[in-house]
Amino acid sequence: MYTRRFLGLGALAAAFSIFSGCSNDPDEYHYTVFFPNDMESRTYFADQTRDTLHVLSYDSWTSTALGGWFSVSPESQAVLAGQGTITPMFLTATPNTTETVRTGYIQVAGYGQIAKLVRQTYWLNIAAPTGRIEANAGTGDIRCTFTTKLTAKETNLPLVFTNYTDGAKLAADATWISIPDTAFDAGRHTFTLTVTPNQSTEPRTATLTLTSAGVSTPISVTQEGKTEDE
Repeated sequence: MYTRRFLGLGALAAAFSIFSGCSNDPDEYHYTVFFPNDMESRTYFADQTRDTLHVLSYDSWTSTALGGWFSVSPESQAVLAGQGTITPMFLTATPNTTETVRTGYIQVAGYGQIAKLVRQTYWLNIAAPTGRIEANAGTGDIRCTFTTKLTAKETNLPLVFTNYTDGAKLAADATWISIPDTAFDAGRHTFTLTVTPNQSTEPRTATLTLTSAGVSTPISVTQEGKTEDE
């Protein structure tokens, strides 16, 4: 395990506004924080199963993962008196196949206690078309849908997504959208699908399905019918 140790962190500690506590000794700090302390929560996509955070502390600490769908390591870190540490904390989660957004907390207890909210969506990371997120104020349920509309003459359908595990696949339930027959390595992918113009006056629909780590996210595609003068 890689642990970075350092002395003389008074200036760095003073730059932060939250202290777990302070003793009567002006040269002694009792201070624990997620570092860098740039956000109160972390959000992961459904196939995103690994992340690295850091804990900056002047005190020995223990960690607890609350939620049941992820774990953190290490579960404890000893800190020598008069020193501070920046310790990598590794989060490991399971793919979210529950059809609901999962939430949990990482708690770190030292001289005091800090916590970070973590969430995992049930949908994959699709940047185009843009997803529409809706929250039910009564139940707290969060839904995300991906839809796009094309004119009858359009032949290009932009698609941008990021998958976090190798082997992602894209499928379509209609032959008028050409799908690459390939498995995608982990990473960001940007390309344009070929669409056959709609020769009918009736609109038509198709569903694209992106699957990664056993999680599938549908994208609804509607293509308008042509007008009589087209």
